[in-house]
Amino acid sequence: MTQITYTRKGKNIGTFDGKVLYKTVKASKHLFRTLDAWGIDAKLLEKILVPADATIEIRDTEEKKTYTIKATEALEKGQYYHFKDEKKDHGTQIFVPRSVFIITTKEVVVLNKYHCRGCHSDVLEGHDCLTKTSRACSENCI
Repeated sequence: MTQITYTRKGKNIGTFDGKVLYKTVKASKHLFRTLDAWGIDAKLLEKILVPADATIEIRDTEEKKTYTIKATEALEKGQYYHFKDEKKDHGTQIFVPRSVFIITTKEVVVLNKYHCRGCHSDVLEGHDCLTKTSRACSENCI
């Protein structure tokens, strides 16, 4: 899986495996209450997820719910917002109301993140090339 990082401040915005974007959130912190909506980075949605015909899976660790939607539907039903604040500029986001997601209640699995000693990137536990003994993301990084 490829970890997608918000480039402006190096903030992780999810993990994309080529078909599904997995995003872990806390409703108390990440839910845009005015619209009762989840935010998705607009550039990521338009340039990567929609062309890949991807699915978006948002896992809320507080409510123990998973919200699933096709990227094309998120683009159609979402609203663009860009909150400009010197301290917190998250770029343009598309806010998709929770009511349009398929909502499932299940135990939310949060993957542990490890730092590769070889290439110095962050990789997720369970990543195909991560070994428990070396904590390197591939044999080439050891």
